Amino acid sequence: MKKLFVYGCVAVLGAAALASCKKDYVCKFGDGYPDVTYSKLNKTEATAAESACKLGGGTWSKK
Repeated sequence: MKKLFVYGCVAVLGAAALASCKKDYVCKFGDGYPDVTYSKLNKTEATAAESACKLGGGTWSKK
């Protein structure tokens, strides 16, 4: 019974980890400026980076 409980906990934690997976994004500024790539950001980090990108006049997108 203890093993079943442990395996259940591992399955729930694994599902939670997959649901909050990190993604890659890019901020493009246009002519003469290099693109800025952001790797493996979670949702909170991506929101902050998107705000900074748009404040700087860039275009935000998923990579």
